Amino acid sequence: GKSWEREAHFEMFDSTQSLVLQQSIGIRIHGGASRAAPQKSLRLYAREEYGTSSFAYQFFNEKSNIQNFNTLILRSARDWSYVLFKDELCHSLVRDMDIDNMATATSVVFINGEYWGIHSFHEYQDENYIQQNHGYSSSDFDIITYQTELGVYADAGSMDAYTSFITFLETHSLEFDENYRKACSFVDVNNLIDFYIAQLYFSNSDFPKKNLKMWRESTQDTSKFRYLFFDCDGCMIRTNYNHIDNYNNDIEQLQFYPEWSQFILQSFMQNRTFRHLFTQRFYYHLQHTFRPDIVIERIEEFESLFLPLAAEHTLRWRL
Repeated sequence: GKSWEREAHFEMFDSTQSLVLQQSIGIRIHGGASRAAPQKSLRLYAREEYGTSSFAYQFFNEKSNIQNFNTLILRSARDWSYVLFKDELCHSLVRDMDIDNMATATSVVFINGEYWGIHSFHEYQDENYIQQNHGYSSSDFDIITYQTELGVYADAGSMDAYTSFITFLETHSLEFDENYRKACSFVDVNNLIDFYIAQLYFSNSDFPKKNLKMWRESTQDTSKFRYLFFDCDGCMIRTNYNHIDNYNNDIEQLQFYPEWSQFILQSFMQNRTFRHLFTQRFYYHLQHTFRPDIVIERIEEFESLFLPLAAEHTLRWRL
C-alpha cells in the first residue's frame, strides 16, 4: 500500500542510449510470491506530489496510440520455469484476441547505479488502463477480483452488478436459450470465450484459484463484464495438464478449484449455443493464433532479444 511507497528518481534511456524520460516518482514492490525473490517486480507511480502526474512516453510499440501512463510495472524476469520471457511471450500471443492483455517492453534496470538485471515494462491494469485501452472518459468502474485466501471482492466500485449476475446464474439454468440470452447481457461473451481459451491453452496452473479479475463500466446499466489477462508465471509448465477436464468437472470430491472461480464458465457451458461457439473459436485459435509454427517463431523472436542480455542477468542473480 501507499505507506510502503518510496520516492525515487527515474531515468530511462532508449536503444540509442539517449535519455528520453526523467522525473521523480513513487516506487513500490509489486506482486505476491515474487516478493520473496531477491529480484522483485516494481510498481512505478507518476503523481502530482512528485512533480509529474504521468509518464509521457510511448513505451509500447503494439499500443502506439497510448502515450501517457499513470502507473507502470517493471516486472522481474524470473518465473517458475526459469524462462526469462514467458509472461511477455504469452501476452504477445494473445494480443490479437478479444482479450484485455498487457503490452510489454523489455528493459535492463539499474538501481542506485547497480546492475539489477532484466525487467519488462508492463501496463498496470487499473482504472487508467481501462480508460486508455477502451476510450472511456468515465473513471467509474467495477473491478472484481478473485483470490484464494479472500474469495471474491471489489477492487474498485461495488459488487452490486456482479452479485446480480451470479444470482441470475444461480437461479436460472442456461440450458434454456432465453436464460442464456439474458446471461449474455451481463458479460461480454466473446471476451469470456477468448479469455478462457487462452488460459486453457497455456494450461495456467496458477489459475483460476487466483489471478482472475473482471471489470465493467459502472455508470451504464447495459455495461458488460470483461476479463483482464495477466500473470503467466504458471503457464506452459505442465505439458500433460488437462486443464479443461479439471476446470469443468462437477464432482465435488474431485474439485481442484474454489467453486466461485469456476461457476461462471460452468454455467455457460450448460448452453448448447455457447458450447458450439466455444468449440469453434477454440478450433480457430489452435489453427491460427496458437498454430505451432507461429508460437515457435514468436519464441525465437524473444530468444534473439534476450540472448545478449541473459548471461549478465544469470550471473547477477545466480539462476
